[in-house]
Amino acid sequence: MERWRWLPRDLGARHLLVNVPGFTLDLVEGGRVTARHRVIVGRTQTPTPQFGAEVTGVILNPWWDVPASIVAESVGALIRRNPDGARARGYVWQSDAAGHLRVRQAPGPANSLGLMKLVMPNPFSIFVHDTPAKPLFARPVRALSHGCIRTENPLDLAAMLTGLNRDEIDARIAPGETARLPAPPLPIYIVYLTATAEDGTGIRLLPDIYRRDELVAAQLADRGAPPD
Repeated sequence: MERWRWLPRDLGARHLLVNVPGFTLDLVEGGRVTARHRVIVGRTQTPTPQFGAEVTGVILNPWWDVPASIVAESVGALIRRNPDGARARGYVWQSDAAGHLRVRQAPGPANSLGLMKLVMPNPFSIFVHDTPAKPLFARPVRALSHGCIRTENPLDLAAMLTGLNRDEIDARIAPGETARLPAPPLPIYIVYLTATAEDGTGIRLLPDIYRRDELVAAQLADRGAPPD
């Protein structure tokens, strides 16, 4: 209950809700979940933050601007060890005088953002996007990313948000060119709820993957408020 108090009183009649411990993205309309997608969230070392933003569009066949942390962790080593292999995976890069790499990945089957990325400006540079690693959605615990949120059925989500049908989305993707599609502004909330109410089944307890519950309970105890 405490974490619900951190959210706006009015989430909007239509909004997206990503619950990190539940590994789910819900489209909520009129207080009801009308679509649910499994998602992959940040690892314990690179946790997905809690925040609210606004979705204003969809990018198809996106370029990926590789964060400096990922360049340092893995992509930079690939480029130096096997530049031809890196090019085959769509990476393009520039190196400054100090040897620092700026890396992008072109649209294509190997692109880490897959075929779709939501436009949702926020100070954390966290986005909802597709992924080429589809088998990972079969895992029960999906804290596997560098912080961004990978969603299953991304093109269905793109269709729902833009008002286009799947055939129209597929036709925009087919040429392989990057395309930005506008969408009516839609709130999105990235939340961390380890207990949720399920229709007809009572309360569902979820794994505290980032070990945050103890901290919240301690803060409530310090204020003299028993945890709900």
